[in-house]
Amino acid sequence: MANCDCGVVGLANMGRTGCVVSPAIPRNMLVAPRYDSTGAENFIDLSSGTFNQAFWEALLFNPDKSKRFQVMPVMEDFIIAEGEPLNQTFTSGKVFNVADGISSGTGMFAGKDSFAPLKAQFESIKCEEVVIWIIDYDKNISGVIDNGVFGSIYGMPMNSQSFTSQLMNATFSPSAQQQTINFNFEREFDPSTVYVLPASDMTYDIHRLRSMIDVLGTAQASPAPSTTGITLDLELNIFGTAVKRDAYQGATVIGDYTLTNVTDALAVTITGISPNVGGFDQRYTYAWAVQDSGDIMKLEYISDRYELITLTFVIP
Repeated sequence: MANCDCGVVGLANMGRTGCVVSPAIPRNMLVAPRYDSTGAENFIDLSSGTFNQAFWEALLFNPDKSKRFQVMPVMEDFIIAEGEPLNQTFTSGKVFNVADGISSGTGMFAGKDSFAPLKAQFESIKCEEVVIWIIDYDKNISGVIDNGVFGSIYGMPMNSQSFTSQLMNATFSPSAQQQTINFNFEREFDPSTVYVLPASDMTYDIHRLRSMIDVLGTAQASPAPSTTGITLDLELNIFGTAVKRDAYQGATVIGDYTLTNVTDALAVTITGISPNVGGFDQRYTYAWAVQDSGDIMKLEYISDRYELITLTFVIP
């Protein structure tokens, strides 16, 4: 519905230049919490003019989850469309436009990207106010210019409570396993505020972007935890078979870890990491200086695309 400025006489100028940049066919999307832990709105800052691999990975691998972006898998038949307007028709035949239609999105993940346990990961969207940016097949990113101020591109506000993901198994029809997602945007979203960050301004192929993967740490009884160390199995949280999770290997760089004695509010230095304990690919033993029995410890880890689900344990 148009917001008319009563101080302006005449129509808006409707000409265009010879070159306009519009979104291409949508491929997938970036998703982020609308607000970070301080209450500030998340956005993509374009002021640096440098959109390389490091720029995008800083958003995807941000240790602050309230500021971290996620990139969803490629979608088939991904459609973003504005809904039918809300009109009232009188008996005289006169029609009044009461409100614009609400925009919506739909698409499907197929094959490996429709892996059933990912459904719960996707549906975490329902737990936050979220915004999205559309990545298209021409490697552009589309978002919102806020109040006509260029230099930053904000996400399109999704009505996160409208988000659904429906799983359908493979059939002989034939049809691959797929998950279909549907969502609405918030009514405030105005499609006319969407602008493009073109691929020509970037020095990295954004189709290569990948989100982080959760690693689960499980304390082992043998060797038993002590005041100077612990043995953990590190496994990919949702990936594997019904028999066991997939092992996470190569987590031996001490600098990728943060160990904290929560009781004393002090950082603790890990002095050694031994992998493949007992011949198990997923098993690691960690050593540190003596801590007091009963102290609560917290272990964190981030490396490349992998993040340990924060592990808290008590020194025996």
